[in-house]
Amino acid sequence: MPRFHPAVLVSCELPWDEKERFLEPIFRREVQHARQMGFDHLYNFVATKNTGGGLPRAADLLKQAPELQHFLGEQNFPHGCMYGECSLLSSLGPIAPEATFGLFEAGRSRQVERMFRLQHYFHDLLQGVLGDLLATGRIDGAYDKLLVKLGGLEEMPLRLLSPYQGFTDEQFQICQRRYVEKFNRGRPTEGGLVPARP
Repeated sequence: MPRFHPAVLVSCELPWDEKERFLEPIFRREVQHARQMGFDHLYNFVATKNTGGGLPRAADLLKQAPELQHFLGEQNFPHGCMYGECSLLSSLGPIAPEATFGLFEAGRSRQVERMFRLQHYFHDLLQGVLGDLLATGRIDGAYDKLLVKLGGLEEMPLRLLSPYQGFTDEQFQICQRRYVEKFNRGRPTEGGLVPARP
């Protein structure tokens, strides 16, 4: 079986109303919004998804299963790139698309200094925008919906299906303030980290 090509992917979250009905029009706009930012939408391929584990897990995956395409998160993608070809599954892509593509290209071309500066940028962005919400122990979908809404799809509801708990509008507004005031809406400008995307 041929190996899947390297790519950058983001997830698209399922929006639900207060009666737990799927909001298809919002979902379609979310997919369109992600495509307008330049993210691929791919189906029916074999790969691994690993967004944690840092250097040890990235090294192990790329050494033990080089025949597979590995989609790694912002924190372990740079480590994976040092061991071989891999792809980026970006949690923060909706709020920092330019930096996401910058990280991907730096990894593909093994621009080590730039790649690790962007890794630190993503760490600071995650901690600085979500802050104390990271300690709440919510499921990934709660954070993903918050990030999609911050990234410009403001109609994205923050609710999750029961028994899961999403974030409140007040929590969103706090994150939005941090995102705008401290992080220039996800556009790092110091040190030329992110080139303009064609």
